[in-house]
Amino acid sequence: MARERLETLAEKDNLVYIYTRLFDFSEKLKAEAVEATVLGAINGAFEQRGLQVPSKTLTFVPFRDTRQDQIVAENKTKIIYEEDLKRLNRCALIVGFLDGLSKDEGVCLEIGYAYGKGVPIIAVFTDFIQSEYKGIPDSTHITDPVILAMLSGHVQNTEVAGGSSPFKDRLQASFQDTLNQLNSLVQETLLEPDQERVVIPEGEKIDVYIDIGGGQYEWERMMQTNLEKELTDLGYSVEVSKRNSDLNLMQDESIPMQERILRLGSRDIDSARNAKIVITCADMDEMSSGTAAIQGLARSLSKAVILLDTRTTDLVGDGGHRMSRNLMIDYSANVVARSYKEIPSFVKAFMDKRNKS
Repeated sequence: MARERLETLAEKDNLVYIYTRLFDFSEKLKAEAVEATVLGAINGAFEQRGLQVPSKTLTFVPFRDTRQDQIVAENKTKIIYEEDLKRLNRCALIVGFLDGLSKDEGVCLEIGYAYGKGVPIIAVFTDFIQSEYKGIPDSTHITDPVILAMLSGHVQNTEVAGGSSPFKDRLQASFQDTLNQLNSLVQETLLEPDQERVVIPEGEKIDVYIDIGGGQYEWERMMQTNLEKELTDLGYSVEVSKRNSDLNLMQDESIPMQERILRLGSRDIDSARNAKIVITCADMDEMSSGTAAIQGLARSLSKAVILLDTRTTDLVGDGGHRMSRNLMIDYSANVVARSYKEIPSFVKAFMDKRNKS
């Protein structure tokens, strides 16, 4: 079975997509380390079974492999976005580091997009800071429940090796141990992908799903509630994200705690899958990781995406290219609302167009 699976994989270009921030040297170095580990895992899997290692390009690293430094077109960022989506559409696995309290919004969108296409997702965590729901002991989770529910597997290693060696040596040993664990997980996932995680689009039972940070902060919950009322009054069926606000599920002690957390994420994922229109909000320095993943899922399933982004500054990248958000967020939205008041009219326009077609 494993041999047949490898022979099928050998036909693919860009077999594994390496997701990463890639905006600074340290993140680029980590991406290179992940790539080397992935290549080692693939080569090992083929060689152990007496198969020839494919000569095709086996990995894809965004920005680097789109040769961004050589693109001089006015629509440079759009070209990069489209090239990334091409690779996501045909890869067999995506993998990378997902550290920090604030996850990269572009990376999280890629995770959601890959999930929607049924691509297995592996994350590596080396950050010892976790979140816990207030008043619910032992509810710690390393990242947003939506992201957790989308993962096929993960490696988590937050301990620096002990001993009397210099700290740098122990740190490097711990990093290498993390990569060794990743090597094993990559082989396992490529050879035996979890078929249950393949997303099958459901019937669109509701008109609109609203995900504003999962309702973590009061302003997010208020905005979701107000927008839900406005759209409901206009005759639309609406659901809102509940993973950080409606925590009744967390009280069910018959379910293991980590499973309860996964179900919070899965509930919002199912709502997004069941909607015709998905509304997200990017009004933070970094978009909520779960919301970004939901937007990626919506894009992969060809939902209409309305993005609320009211910031007054642009991001300026290489060559002076400007964008309001990470390019993956910018281009994956069908329309960007620059004011909350614009959203109902955008919803009406999408629904009227849909009803006419």
